[in-house]
Amino acid sequence: MEEVDPLELVMQLSDRIDELDLNISILKDQVNVGKLKLKDFEDQRKKIESEKSDLKKRIYYIKRGMSEKKRTILDEFNQIIESFQVHYDNSAIYKISVFFHYGINKYFEVKVDFEEYPRLPKIEIPVEMEKMIGGINKLEKVSNYKISNPFHVKEILDEISSKIGKLTIINNEIEKIKQNFVTEELEEDYKIRVILWSMGEEYPLILNLRNFPNKPDIILTQKLMKYVNLQDLNTIQKWSSQEASIINILNEISFILDKKFRVEIELKDLRSAGFNATYGSVSDLISLQVAATKKSPQAIFSIKIPSNYPTSPPDIILTNSLNDIAIENAINGLINEAITQHEINLTDLFMEIKELLVTHSKEVCAYCKKLKCPICDKDLVGKIEGVSGEYECNTRCPSCGSSFHICCWKEISTNRQECSVCGSHIRIF
Repeated sequence: MEEVDPLELVMQLSDRIDELDLNISILKDQVNVGKLKLKDFEDQRKKIESEKSDLKKRIYYIKRGMSEKKRTILDEFNQIIESFQVHYDNSAIYKISVFFHYGINKYFEVKVDFEEYPRLPKIEIPVEMEKMIGGINKLEKVSNYKISNPFHVKEILDEISSKIGKLTIINNEIEKIKQNFVTEELEEDYKIRVILWSMGEEYPLILNLRNFPNKPDIILTQKLMKYVNLQDLNTIQKWSSQEASIINILNEISFILDKKFRVEIELKDLRSAGFNATYGSVSDLISLQVAATKKSPQAIFSIKIPSNYPTSPPDIILTNSLNDIAIENAINGLINEAITQHEINLTDLFMEIKELLVTHSKEVCAYCKKLKCPICDKDLVGKIEGVSGEYECNTRCPSCGSSFHICCWKEISTNRQECSVCGSHIRIF
């Protein structure tokens, strides 16, 4: 019968001790769920502990008879087994395989041969791992290894684990970016081109994640630099390696682009519609004046644009008093209704507010409730400065003084022959 090597025998006995420890855990679970009585558990546990004690004694005496080299190798094995998932091949007593998890359901197998120990063990790594960490000889612990005062091999494996862990974090972050944004691969490792979209246009940037989770290097194109200052980003200013997220940076840049372009469009539309609108980019406030006519009192509004506009609605406030609570309440009702919509349109809202002011204004036609005459298209009141002659369609009821378009007055004179406000008889022209 072939004699078993002492090192191999100790490993086998150690495996048996681990197996017995597992059996005790299983028995405890059975007690907890009521499948095993406590007395029966104690009886079985005593038998197991007795066997473990015998095995430990055997290991002790076997180790005493071992050579210094084998005892040292055994200590190295035990250190590695405590920290890593390991496979020990009984047919090759000086060799073990150590497994490093990488990503989801992926792992690398690293083979370590202690036969020449205390010389540096032979460490075989897969080609893919070598590409990632740059080869075994580039590891700090390997390059500084000395036979006279060798590192524990576990320290070399810890360095590999640290590098793999860091690269796993980087690759996981890159995968998240790919799932949320349009990306393009670059030749250089851990660099990626991300394409942001806003208002139908591309805004690319380049990310370098080599030092992630430390703050990434971000290269903006000239086109993007017009709108974004990286140092002003909240996600950059508050960057924390413990809570690192590139997605948050990209989302903030996207929000900035969407907000800037949407505000530009809103301002253009408001001004095209005849509103006096000014925007303070630092305060993110739009100031707006609305009046029924050029001569009417103005309703002044303050519009606070949120950082994630237009995803979140603006805060719109009527800042002055119109001396008419009913009109003010009606305006606030229009505002509240607008901001509950999926996406607010400022121009549409303020056109409604203007229409409301016009309808309640004493300077509009008392019959059609409009500033412009529906027949001749002239304003009820108004002059062109510096030009002689009236450019208006205006008359008043001789009884109550209410204002009407001349064209409207003629229509009600013909059809009703009485003022629509006071009911006085109208003399037919």
